[in-house]
Amino acid sequence: MTELLFVYGTLRRGAYRGGQVNPFAVRLEQEARWLGPAKAPGRLYQVNPEYPGMRPPETVDEWVTGEVWEFSDVDLWQALDHYEGAEYVRTLSKTVLHDGSERQAWVYLYASKITTAMAITGV
Repeated sequence: MTELLFVYGTLRRGAYRGGQVNPFAVRLEQEARWLGPAKAPGRLYQVNPEYPGMRPPETVDEWVTGEVWEFSDVDLWQALDHYEGAEYVRTLSKTVLHDGSERQAWVYLYASKITTAMAITGV
C-alpha cells in the first residue's frame, strides 16, 4: 500500500547532516516519489545544531513547512524508522500540499522532552 511521508528536516531533498548530504535523504529521493512542498500543523524546535524536531501545534495557526513523499517500500519505512530512532514517533497528520489539497501523511514527531534551551525555529 502506497503511503505518504511529510519531512521537514534532515530528510528533505539535499539536506545536510554532519557536514555532508544526508544519505537517508538521498535514499528517499532515489526510492520514493516527490509530491512537492507542503505544510503540516505543528511547531518546530531546534533539538540540536544538527537537526530539528516537530511537535504538535499549540494553536490552530502553527504550521511547519516541508515536503511530501510517496512510497510503499517496507524496507525504506524500516530504514527511516531506525534513522529517526527512539527520539521520534511516526504519526499520521493532516498535510496541505502545494496545490492546496489536503492529504494524510506520516510525520516523525519529536517524542523526547522539550527544554527551554530549544529555540522555536518555525511555526
